[in-house]
Amino acid sequence: MNESASWFLVSEDGGPLGQIYCNDGRIEPSVGETLENGQKWKRAEVLSFEELRASCGMRRFRLVVRVIE
Repeated sequence: MNESASWFLVSEDGGPLGQIYCNDGRIEPSVGETLENGQKWKRAEVLSFEELRASCGMRRFRLVVRVIE
């Protein structure tokens, strides 16, 4: 079974920063991880995350990130 996930990114003050679809075996985020090439940023650090209720068999996470650049 091919597992996939959707990460919803928000800033420290709760503002939306985009969404990332993951289906490459990297489903769960990790605190301290650096994300790259967002729509509104180049690099961002994961500060915290929580798993949301799955939708249509896809795992979903809300990530609080700090934009580095």
